[in-house]
Amino acid sequence: MFVTLERLAQTEPKYADIFLIENYAAFQNSLYDLANVVPTLAKFYHQASEAYEQSCSRHISMIIYYQFERLFQFARRIEDLILNNVSPEE
Repeated sequence: MFVTLERLAQTEPKYADIFLIENYAAFQNSLYDLANVVPTLAKFYHQASEAYEQSCSRHISMIIYYQFERLFQFARRIEDLILNNVSPEE
């Protein structure tokens, strides 16, 4: 099931993480009570939890990069100017 979710998410890369977050959250919510009783389901519940956390981290990183992309580019240009034009003695 997780492999299928990953494949479906790749069809629309812009929304892949949101798709995965929603589906992993739904999977966790539906299995919460049963995972406490059935050890086999607990394994899949934990696997979904880890995949959910990874998707959230990727999505948050993407949002941060998107919001601060120009700032990061500016910082890179400043570093390039400093490293290329300033001698070590200065």
